[in-house]
Amino acid sequence: MSQTQIAIDMNAAKNALREVANQSYNLAMGLQNAAPAQVMQTSGPSRSVQYLLETSLQINKASKTIEELALLDSSKRVL
Repeated sequence: MSQTQIAIDMNAAKNALREVANQSYNLAMGLQNAAPAQVMQTSGPSRSVQYLLETSLQINKASKTIEELALLDSSKRVL
């Protein structure tokens, strides 16, 4: 596999992960709006909303890691 193809694949993976993270976040917000937490529940959003938000955060972190690796790889190719 060529360096160019690896860069293309890393970019595609990064973009796919960002899209999944955005969808997870949007699902969390939709769930929160459709079924807000009960008034008696003082601990914040429901566990489902918390799970989706945490999932979104972790997937975004993975996407950023791939982006950093791609930048590192491209800077090595320039040298």
